[in-house]
Amino acid sequence: MLNRTYDLSTVQSGSDADVNLVSNTGTTDTVKLEAGNNITLTVTGNVINIEAANDAVSSVNAGAGISVDQTTGAVTVTNDAPDQTVSLTDGGNMTITGTYPNFTLASNDVVGAVSSVQSGSGISVDQTTGIVTVTNSDPDQTVTLTDGTGITTSGTYPDFTITNSAPDQTVSLTDSYGIDSSGTYPNFTLEVSGTIDQNGSASELKYWSGTQGEYDALTPNANTIYFIS
Repeated sequence: MLNRTYDLSTVQSGSDADVNLVSNTGTTDTVKLEAGNNITLTVTGNVINIEAANDAVSSVNAGAGISVDQTTGAVTVTNDAPDQTVSLTDGGNMTITGTYPNFTLASNDVVGAVSSVQSGSGISVDQTTGIVTVTNSDPDQTVTLTDGTGITTSGTYPDFTITNSAPDQTVSLTDSYGIDSSGTYPNFTLEVSGTIDQNGSASELKYWSGTQGEYDALTPNANTIYFIS
């Protein structure tokens, strides 16, 4: 029977450690120690320190509906109450549609939101789907513009051009019996030359006041001053 004695020495190799066994016959056997998860190996001389990492999980506690099994050395966490029914109930001004896991919550009571839409002439409003749809129920109406006195119109909807066809007309006032005019357009001054008495006469002149329609029904004469209001 061969008897051997060994000298032991260790060498750090990265995160692992090599243990060298040197026999009295000159042979060397090496034993490698590898660090596992959350384990560190540190060699000091011929002493190997084996430590668990500081951030390793030391225990797992089961909560409600959860179980933990560590009998094999591995931690197994199990949901003991899977596939529970999830339901949501409508509340005040709140509607809920959809099924788990996709629900839609909608509220008709939004601050600053439009509460109602009323249709006007040529407009219809449809709210049957919950979405307000406003429609022009009388679209594409004909738009026409008619020339007036001194005004011409051109173009088609929606682009029209309105033109003063008689711009910069000369405005002049002519003196008449008992009336003097002065100044230039647009600033004129009218003055009565003479005194108009309570009977409406200035010398042999008379005056009249009334509306344009009343004036149009008259036959004006040169001895009367007409005031149209």
